[in-house]
Amino acid sequence: DLKILLPKTLIDLRSEILRQACAAVSTMAETLGEGMRSMGDVLMPNLLQASQTVNKVIRGYAVACTRKVIANVSGKYMLAPIIQTIRETKSKQMRPIAMAYLEACLTHWHTK
Repeated sequence: DLKILLPKTLIDLRSEILRQACAAVSTMAETLGEGMRSMGDVLMPNLLQASQTVNKVIRGYAVACTRKVIANVSGKYMLAPIIQTIRETKSKQMRPIAMAYLEACLTHWHTK
């Protein structure tokens, strides 16, 4: 099941595996859009974890993928891990990334 396997690949420390997983997630987000909402809810914590890595290559893939998901898929359950990261992270490099994610959510997502 993708909801089990895909999140695990997003926290893999091998850059080629993460690159392929991020490419798949980005393509799914662009293609499925809101149809990927439940998957986005599952993937967001792992995308945030990958965005915090010290490896710049992996972080780059994760940040680009997360931005693509946020731009194409909205979901209230995706927002909670972002806010939690902003509140709890002690990383000087992750806080601005998480703030940019929050700003993207507020910019791209439609309110009802």
